Amino acid sequence: MKSQDPDQQRNLLLAVVLSMAVLLGWQLFYAGPKMKEEQARQRAQHELSQQQGAAKDATKPGTAPDAAVPGTAPPAAGVSRDDAIKASPRLAIETPSLRGSIAIRAAASMIFYW
Repeated sequence: MKSQDPDQQRNLLLAVVLSMAVLLGWQLFYAGPKMKEEQARQRAQHELSQQQGAAKDATKPGTAPDAAVPGTAPPAAGVSRDDAIKASPRLAIETPSLRGSIAIRAAASMIFYW
């Protein structure tokens, strides 16, 4: 069996070390701060929902609660799953391993985000 050239071994080791440095740098400088921001956002949203829950308990019955997230509509109360599915245009999917439907409006809007 032929031994490897020392230059090739050095290049391989250098490639492995640099790859690990890139991955570590990505984790420390990009993914870590993003994860902390997401956790802070979730904590703030949880606190907001708790405050709204307390405010909802204090209001009279029969009043409409505010949306949990500004700019979004509150979920419709008393609408069944089947009624919600029938209310939106959907694309039926039926394969040997999968059966269901996809909301056309939501799928079309996701195309613009990709």
